[in-house]
Amino acid sequence: MIRDADYKSCVETGLLIMQEQRKKLINDCLNLSPTIYLGLHSSESKNLRELYFQSYITEWLSMHWEIMNKIIESQSDYSKDAQKRMTLFYADYFASFLTEYSNSSISAKLMIPDGLNVQLEQLREMIRYNDKWQLNSNRMRVQMKKSKEQYERLIKEFEAKQKKESV
Repeated sequence: MIRDADYKSCVETGLLIMQEQRKKLINDCLNLSPTIYLGLHSSESKNLRELYFQSYITEWLSMHWEIMNKIIESQSDYSKDAQKRMTLFYADYFASFLTEYSNSSISAKLMIPDGLNVQLEQLREMIRYNDKWQLNSNRMRVQMKKSKEQYERLIKEFEAKQKKESV
């Protein structure tokens, strides 16, 4: 069971992460992040635009998890048990967040990758089998990296295909 002090710390950390990531989203839009800008202006192809946006959102969502891991890892005074409780607490929140996102009208219009479903399943497995929380947390990080690489590859392939078709 999570203690009140740990619960408060988990909630504060979660809110801090959400606040920082929303600031990043706003700044990236205002400062014309390359992925967002290219998604808006680089192509007449709706599919390529959607790939750029989905790539950005997937990376943005992944950063929530990465930041949480870095915060927990940076706290040398946290015992393994406290790290486990905080990770599982955040995993529960993050699974709800990803579920809400995947059910939103925004994501319904985009090509939702299987990677999001894999991430959700890994979070659920982490919560179910909490004795393997560290292994599942690492798997989650690997899956997020794989999703990013898949988007980069898809975008490059799609752009190369468009260039061939325009010649």
